[in-house]
Amino acid sequence: MGNKVGLGLGVYNLANFVGMALGPAISSKILDATHSYGLAFLSSLILVGLIFPLLFRLTIPKNQ
Repeated sequence: MGNKVGLGLGVYNLANFVGMALGPAISSKILDATHSYGLAFLSSLILVGLIFPLLFRLTIPKNQ
């Protein structure tokens, strides 16, 4: 049980680190290209809106 918790926390920390690195980088590229805060915010919402259903689908256990 302890190994599974440690693995889960490691994956969470990895995802958090990658997200904190890529989020500002992508947002700054969008701001640099468009000079529009609204478009950067809207594109961030769209990306998050696309990612959440995928994560939700991955967390549902498969009945076998």
